[in-house]
Amino acid sequence: MLTQTLAGSLARIGPNELLDEDPELVRRIARHAKRLSSFKLVRRHALQLGNVLQWRDEDKHFKFRYKMVAVYSGREVDSPKQKVDDNLLGLLRLIEGHMATRHSARLTCNPRMAGSGTTATAIRATLLYMITNPCVHAKLLAQISSSPSFAHRPVAIDAEARGLLSRRVVIKKRLHIFPPVTGTMAKEAPAERDTWNKRFIPGVTCIGWSA
Repeated sequence: MLTQTLAGSLARIGPNELLDEDPELVRRIARHAKRLSSFKLVRRHALQLGNVLQWRDEDKHFKFRYKMVAVYSGREVDSPKQKVDDNLLGLLRLIEGHMATRHSARLTCNPRMAGSGTTATAIRATLLYMITNPCVHAKLLAQISSSPSFAHRPVAIDAEARGLLSRRVVIKKRLHIFPPVTGTMAKEAPAERDTWNKRFIPGVTCIGWSA
């Protein structure tokens, strides 16, 4: 980012806002900051109503997130990974049986290549980065093809897919190059003053990360 190039890893972008690209400082603020910054307020849909996306109080935010853990962790769904694998096989059968024409394939790809949302963005960017790099594309296909699961099923199960080194590298590198969610995600520094790499940080300063 140009700001960091000119000012270093920690740059002032507003009267009370700092932008940081040092992961160590991001982790430090995440551990010690007790209050989310005013950046959260832009997510309000109604002034009188609050939601988990815009609460600035960490305690209230944590308690509500704790109630949601069961839903997002899959605890309320029996065998979630097996259900995903079964649905992938069902999707493959649907494509092979009813969407074999070029026209159908093109319509199916449209939502993925031109859709919105963080999941669609992550998948779209990963595919585009991968298919435009022949070396990476060939290595990933070779490792997937050599996976034992392909001997008896057309889709790799989750446990085996996680073990594919090339797959993990492609996903992590893609998220590093092109994050699906951007924003400063700032948190307020502790009320007492702080220093980082010999640079003074006033108390209650908003520190965000550079995506």
